[in-house]
Amino acid sequence: MWHSRESAPKISHTRGRDFRHTTVPMRRVLPLGVCLIAALALASAAAAERVVIRVTSLVTIENQQLVRTRVHPTAGDLIEFKDLLLARGGSEFGKPEGRAVAWDQGIVRYTSATTEVIHVRVYFPFVGTFDYEGQLNTGPNGTSVIPIVASTGAFKGAKGTVTIGQGSESAPNTFTLTVPGDSISVSSSAEAA
Repeated sequence: MWHSRESAPKISHTRGRDFRHTTVPMRRVLPLGVCLIAALALASAAAAERVVIRVTSLVTIENQQLVRTRVHPTAGDLIEFKDLLLARGGSEFGKPEGRAVAWDQGIVRYTSATTEVIHVRVYFPFVGTFDYEGQLNTGPNGTSVIPIVASTGAFKGAKGTVTIGQGSESAPNTFTLTVPGDSISVSSSAEAA
């Protein structure tokens, strides 16, 4: 028993809990939390950078492996290759047009006499790598658009495509990427090849 009214515990209609003091700060914290989450989402979206790299792919090594000696390719045939990638249409990574900025190596595998799948790893020295892989479908103007499937270094987390133009010994390639952050400067004097 309590002897005075002042020492008796406060009883509320919230099953023994007094929320009067906790609800006021929550009213202030909740909008602050929502604003913080929105700011972080906007910052990460703003930090993504769209990068377009234009090169000319110049075949340096090509090795054809045929299942059977034939004039036309069949399922199982493959072509291994290495290319030197030259700056095209202006300066790329601080190198003038026509200078090497990267190299790639890959495999074209025939899944039938008329269907090819390509897998390529592109190396940009001191910057990073990315892989593209997919079916070679000749589209408008004789180009093929292949998705980027993996990336490392400054390209880590990149999404995008590679557009491969026409050509047997040399062909224009355009890499269009969205890279998290702002770590790549294509037109600056960043180190390459």
